[in-house]
Amino acid sequence: MRNALVLLSALALSAATWSKIQSQVQSQLAKLSDAQVLGVLTAANDAELDAARLAQAKAADPHVKGFAEHMSADHSASNTEVGALARRLNISPQTSAESGSLTQTAKSEKDVLGSLQGAAFDQAYMDRQVADHQTVLDTIDKTLLPSASSLDLKALLQKARDMVSEHLQSARTIQAQLTGKR
Repeated sequence: MRNALVLLSALALSAATWSKIQSQVQSQLAKLSDAQVLGVLTAANDAELDAARLAQAKAADPHVKGFAEHMSADHSASNTEVGALARRLNISPQTSAESGSLTQTAKSEKDVLGSLQGAAFDQAYMDRQVADHQTVLDTIDKTLLPSASSLDLKALLQKARDMVSEHLQSARTIQAQLTGKR
């Protein structure tokens, strides 16, 4: 009986250890290179710039139009910083599943938003801004920061995280205002 308990304890410990090892291996497989992290940042910035250009042209609400102008300025500046860091690190942004997903989602959203007008456009744009900024914030926290190996890249990611967090709060405020107008 004692041997059976020892064996069961060893098997339970082995299962827990195996689970931990599997988790670590999956984490390492999901880890992006610094070049891929820069690629994700570039894709996110480019998606925001495209959406902002569309909103600047189509938005009816002045708060939405102002938000789009803010997005254009901030994400242009962020892309400039990404490019400068890439040159300093002597790497080029590379595509990955993460950057590809962001790009594809942005294209689909632009197609949908492009067909809307007036208040419907404003609401849909702000709804997407809330969802997209939350997605990017989660991606920075769960994938990009843990993947980055360069201290300069980590610093840029933290700066980008702060910017995205501020954008998310602004988007939620405008979204709530628009919802209250209905």
